[in-house]
Amino acid sequence: MSYDLPVVSLGLRELELVDAPPEPAFDNLVHLASRLFGTPVALVTVVDFAHDRQFFKSQLGLPEPLDTAGATPLSHSFCRHVVEDDAPLVIEDARTTPRVRDNPAVGELGVIAYLGAPFHHPDGRPLGSLCAIDTSPHAWTDADVETLERLAACVTDAIRLKAMQRTSESLRAEQSAFTFAISHDLRAPMITLHGLLSEAVHELTPAGEREELVALGLRTVKRATALIDGVLDYAGFTGDVAAPETVDLDATMAAVREDLRGDLATAGAELTVGALPSVQGHPEQLRMLLQNLVANATRYRRDDVPLRIEVSASESPDRIAIVVRDNGMGIAPAHHERIFGLFAQLNPTDAVGSGVGLAICRRIAGNHGGVITLDSALGEGSAFTIGLPRHV
Repeated sequence: MSYDLPVVSLGLRELELVDAPPEPAFDNLVHLASRLFGTPVALVTVVDFAHDRQFFKSQLGLPEPLDTAGATPLSHSFCRHVVEDDAPLVIEDARTTPRVRDNPAVGELGVIAYLGAPFHHPDGRPLGSLCAIDTSPHAWTDADVETLERLAACVTDAIRLKAMQRTSESLRAEQSAFTFAISHDLRAPMITLHGLLSEAVHELTPAGEREELVALGLRTVKRATALIDGVLDYAGFTGDVAAPETVDLDATMAAVREDLRGDLATAGAELTVGALPSVQGHPEQLRMLLQNLVANATRYRRDDVPLRIEVSASESPDRIAIVVRDNGMGIAPAHHERIFGLFAQLNPTDAVGSGVGLAICRRIAGNHGGVITLDSALGEGSAFTIGLPRHV
């Protein structure tokens, strides 16, 4: 698993593999497969188990209405077996092969012989099959299977290139926002500081006013320092990351509790941590992610109720979800996306933080192939959910 770019979180539609126009990189491979194996039909098929469909990213030889539809239910799919096994499927005569002889595609579409090899997402998951289909029995050779596997690897390479392009576009947009934020948010306090100190040293300014201006200047310096520290922190989570390792999140949360002991005591907070799983990732990044979320809860608490923070986990076959929930101030839905931006602060007078913490959280989740989402309403607390794939 490479951590060079956070491409693992890209989905089928983000990669334009379903409900998307044809692309030469895939069409060329389909035509080559048809010519090499002498079959009337060849396909790049993406299998979507969640929606019970297979989508033809590229196709040659499909009759109407399949050509226009560009998809079939999985009931008609041979390619699903390639994905399920993550291995080639060789069918010389589907009518006499128990695994597929009852597939409706045999009678309705004339699929008699089939040779398919898997292609993969950048994270290693099988996504679909590059396949050659014949309408009569076909004796496939070992050389045929090897050749198709090599062509399927080219499909994987094309998908990897698309993923890197999408990620590069995202990083360029983020860099542009980052540059704007620096130019705006770091210049502003410096301009203010210059004006304050200029007035403070002016000989006509009374002594009492000079003291007040110097105090304002010091607060501005503190704010600028926090912004600069935030920039450095954020930059530290962008780019190459160390190889993943097994991280015990129970131990991680114990360290977070110890690090934030003073903040929790000052806030009068009750921190409850359920049983957490071990995951593959970067231990310091995951600790920073959880620590930022708990620290935010201590800062943005309500005065009318004791603060309660709960950290819990749930698991499914392909996902791990870590939830950090509090009963604090909450965030209006209109601001749910904005708060993950660089230097984003809902309260512009907040001089405590840099406004980078949640941007760092999103970056860390992305580095681990996951996402972070928010469920919150003003005055009703917040629940941040970190979704991590099991295959990381």
